[in-house]
Amino acid sequence: RDSSYPHTPAYLNRSVATDEKSRWRFQQWTPDVVLVMLGCNDYLSWPTPTETEFVDGYVKLLHSLFASYNVTPATSATKAPVIINLCGGHSGNNRAPCKNIEAAVMDMRRAGFNRCFYVEIAPDWLDYPKDFGCLDHRNVEGQAKLAAHLLPKIKEFGVGKETRAAKTVNQPFSSRAAF
Repeated sequence: RDSSYPHTPAYLNRSVATDEKSRWRFQQWTPDVVLVMLGCNDYLSWPTPTETEFVDGYVKLLHSLFASYNVTPATSATKAPVIINLCGGHSGNNRAPCKNIEAAVMDMRRAGFNRCFYVEIAPDWLDYPKDFGCLDHRNVEGQAKLAAHLLPKIKEFGVGKETRAAKTVNQPFSSRAAF
């Protein structure tokens, strides 16, 4: 099996997921927060990666994301957006990859990427099926509830307390923390 998850890097660089030609311009501006929520609704789909494959692939994805903003461990504290990795929810399928995502985040933090965090979505944050749409993706109401639960965590992680010289645009982004 290939642990690099070949589709994810292609989508990471797109500004519109369904448009192969669209490209996100990472160097144009640095957001305050990047939310990563992968695996919650499809981790147990075939072929299921081993824990090692998943953690290694997730760490590669996070390294790629930090590299897209020209961030190294040495510049992580001042230059990087806060990257919050979300996992969890109402079902076993949603929670299946959580320990592996948390392990990947801990690997990144040990490597010096201290603006990388893990937040577990509690089972009672959202109402199933009311807050969900197609294939267990959160609908507008579910996303609003998730954002309301995340705002205190985002503040806890220090967002809004510092300024970064590289920041050119101030745009809003439309448990437990791993320390």
